[in-house]
Amino acid sequence: MTLKLTTTLCLMVTALLTACSDSDNEPLANPENQTSAPAPGVDPNDGPQALTQYNGSYVKNCSPDDPDPHYTLELSVSDDVWNSVRTQFSDADCITTLSTTEISYSVVYPGGSTDTDRGPADHVDVTIELSQVNGETVTDEGNGQAEYSLILLDGNDLYAGQLDEENDGSTAEKRAAILEDESIASRQ
Repeated sequence: MTLKLTTTLCLMVTALLTACSDSDNEPLANPENQTSAPAPGVDPNDGPQALTQYNGSYVKNCSPDDPDPHYTLELSVSDDVWNSVRTQFSDADCITTLSTTEISYSVVYPGGSTDTDRGPADHVDVTIELSQVNGETVTDEGNGQAEYSLILLDGNDLYAGQLDEENDGSTAEKRAAILEDESIASRQ
C-alpha cells in the first residue's frame, strides 16, 4: 500500500515539477514546508531564475473598438529583462501619436504560482529600471521598486496580474491574486 501511494505521489509531483527527485534519487527537500506550488519547470531548491517559456516578442495592436486610451504595445521578453514600447494615440483610428513610452524592466521569477481562472500563473517580481516618455527620461518614485505580480501565457496571449487595494503588488505578501480580464499582448 505504501509503495502504491508513494508511486502515485511521485507521478503527481513528476507531472507538476518534471522530476520527483534530485540527482541522488532523494525526495525534494522539505516539500511539507512549501506554501505554494513551484512554477512549471522550476526546482524550488534552485531559487530565483528565468522562465524561458515567456521569451519572445509580444504585440498589442491598436483598434478603434478599444476603449480610450487607444494604444499599441510592443514587449520584448528575454529571460530576466523586459523592454516595452507603448504608443498612445489621440484618435480612435490610431493615426495621431500622443506619446511614446519606453520602459526597461528587470525581472525575477521567484518560483511559485497562484491558481487562477486561466490556470496556474507564475509569480513574477518586476522592477522598472528606466522609463522614457517621448525620448526624455522620467524619474519616478516607482523606478527601482519591485512590483509583485503574476504572469501567464495562455496559447499566444500573455496575461498579467490585476492589482487592487488588498493585493497592490507592493510586497510579496500583497502579490496580485487574479489575472487581468484581457491579455496585455499576444506572442508574435
